[in-house]
Amino acid sequence: MAIDKIGKLVKDCSLNWESYSPIPTENSSTIYQELAIPFPETALPVKDIEDKLQKLIAYSGYNGHPRFLAYITSSPDPVGVLATFLAAALNQNTNLWRIAPAATVIELQTIEWFKTIFKFPQQTEGVYSSGGQFANMIALSAARQYFCQDVREKGISQLGAKLRFYVSDQAHYCHRQALELLGLGTKALRIIPSDDNYRINLDLLTTAIKQDRETGAIPAVVIGTTGTVGCGAIDPISELAKIAKQEKLWFHIDGSYGALGILAEKAPSELHHINLGDSLVFDPHKWLYSPIDTAVTLVNHQGLLSQTFGNQVTYLEPSLSNQDSFDFVNLTPENSRPFRAIRVWLPLIARGINAFKESIENDFMLAKYMASLIDQHPSLELMTPTVTSIVCWRYLPTHQLTLERENLLHRRIIEEMAQRGIACISQALLHSNIICLRACFVNFRTTSDIVQEVVNKSAEIGQQIYEHEFIN
Repeated sequence: MAIDKIGKLVKDCSLNWESYSPIPTENSSTIYQELAIPFPETALPVKDIEDKLQKLIAYSGYNGHPRFLAYITSSPDPVGVLATFLAAALNQNTNLWRIAPAATVIELQTIEWFKTIFKFPQQTEGVYSSGGQFANMIALSAARQYFCQDVREKGISQLGAKLRFYVSDQAHYCHRQALELLGLGTKALRIIPSDDNYRINLDLLTTAIKQDRETGAIPAVVIGTTGTVGCGAIDPISELAKIAKQEKLWFHIDGSYGALGILAEKAPSELHHINLGDSLVFDPHKWLYSPIDTAVTLVNHQGLLSQTFGNQVTYLEPSLSNQDSFDFVNLTPENSRPFRAIRVWLPLIARGINAFKESIENDFMLAKYMASLIDQHPSLELMTPTVTSIVCWRYLPTHQLTLERENLLHRRIIEEMAQRGIACISQALLHSNIICLRACFVNFRTTSDIVQEVVNKSAEIGQQIYEHEFIN
């Protein structure tokens, strides 16, 4: 198949989002059937391949669509798409200097840029990985190594079994999963209830730490979130840092979504305390508009990542002729790593950081604008503070429904909004098991007109569904 045809498809997917729906509305059986191909013993005719590629595109979700507001997956910058194309052509394994020197330099260079952005000290180490889930596991692995120096040789000792990690009930589930994979188990994770603003409750946190010490457990790590997945809340980072210092805890910051919001001129003040963390995770594929999969872990303990993951094997020996070379293989459990840093490096040098600052500021502005429209609408209710770029709201039916029925109503609104092509939004589960409508702005293509339409249509469709499906 001609390369120019593939290039045209890539260009269309990168630039012509408006000609597609945010997510496909066909049922699953149709998509399975349309994409079915018997195992190909020989090459398919070019026309058949083109047909399947067109169907693949048609049945894909478009997170770069201006009406895609469901999840914290940003529109990929077209320059980043080209960078991914180039990275695939080079096919670098970025773990060894010997086979990927240029890619290594670019990764080191972008890590230095991020250290400057977040004001992390010079000795900080950093490494790219696939996403926030894996990046958080890298950081928590380093924290485990910090407290259990012999864990790689002896496994989870009696000391390791006593370690306790503290996180808000609004945090991502990846922290629980990380402790499972690290052999510490979910018993090591203390879930701390959030306050009325969906931030970790500091009083309950200090009480839990005290109780654990009294029962012989070892408080080890407190995790702060800058931008919770549900409503975008930011934990009180400066206060958590004080508690961590006082209690001699490792302070990890999960900034997968919100950390890069620090680039905005009027960024939430707590983001400016991120440099107080022992480790930080953030996803350029969320709020720097990089293509998936692009995440970064920073650890403010020189040499600790090498202690956690380093190995000495003969076929991975460092270069003899380049004494200042660097091998990322010692900073990560990944042995085969794609050239992720180019997705950050090329867009930044092509556009400059100010262009990204403006886009992030616009995302903040759109969220504030949506919140103001909801506040003014008689049939809608704003459910949580709009701190980052996530907005949570509810439709107010004329007559009160049971919680179960009202939650179902909101799930139907979400479904119908997508079916009509108005927008792909999602749901958030709030306190008291309330399900609400949720929109997230990490999309440089979304406009204020779309925001206004989404707000008005959510009320209109809510009324229609309520009258046709929920009135007995």
